[in-house]
Amino acid sequence: FDFVVVSEVLEHLDDQTIGQALVEIHRVLKKGGYLIGTVPAHENIDDNICFCPKCGTTYHRWGHKQSFKEEALRSLFSEKGFRIMRIKHLTFYGVQLDTAIFVNKIKFFIGKTLFLLLRKIFAPQWWFYFEIKKGN
Repeated sequence: FDFVVVSEVLEHLDDQTIGQALVEIHRVLKKGGYLIGTVPAHENIDDNICFCPKCGTTYHRWGHKQSFKEEALRSLFSEKGFRIMRIKHLTFYGVQLDTAIFVNKIKFFIGKTLFLLLRKIFAPQWWFYFEIKKGN
């Protein structure tokens, strides 16, 4: 394949499965092919743990098993033979301040302010976007 997209996927995999998935993605990509995706950034997994009173099971509200920091992502991809082209830290609002029109800038700052005030309610709201290239 020329491209593989894994948007909001990797955080649902345990350590062993994520390793196996990246090995398989590396295998099916053509030389020079791209892995593109997103994962939540700096999520505190414990903030969204739920408890089922009927069966006693605890689980993450969205099924997340991983929390990512930029250095860990870089290490994970490098270990599996990928060349990192870009890892970008984005907010939910997705506005690029250097290219947004004035109204979007105002919406962004209002949204960011509300997020900072209410972050426990809206977490996770930050993502890492990545572009990774198959080296060999």
